[in-house]
Amino acid sequence: MNDTTNNIIKITGTKELQRALMAKADPKGIQSAVRANTLELQQKIMRQTSIAYIKGYSQGNTKRTTQFDFPAQFIGEAGITRYYNPYTEFGTRYMAAEPVVGPAAKMQTPIFISDLKKLLAKRG
Repeated sequence: MNDTTNNIIKITGTKELQRALMAKADPKGIQSAVRANTLELQQKIMRQTSIAYIKGYSQGNTKRTTQFDFPAQFIGEAGITRYYNPYTEFGTRYMAAEPVVGPAAKMQTPIFISDLKKLLAKRG
């Protein structure tokens, strides 16, 4: 996703995992897992706004700007594009962090890893 603030949380695998997936797993399965997990991550980010933003202000702008993209075959990106989201995500010296993307990614990561392991197990 193009984020004008360049504050994107990325999950990257090791080169060994990438080589194993390409050698042992069906490329369409990998692409399907990336797509499904990116979309699930986007939904989790949207749900997290209701949990993190509890100080009485609206979560509508953040929810509406939660986006996903697939810039390459095996890459999925999800995040929030509001200019102020790095401040809410990580906090400032004047306000505590109200993370949305980080907790959503923490929930989705084990699911994504499990999906990739299943793809490797199918081909043995």
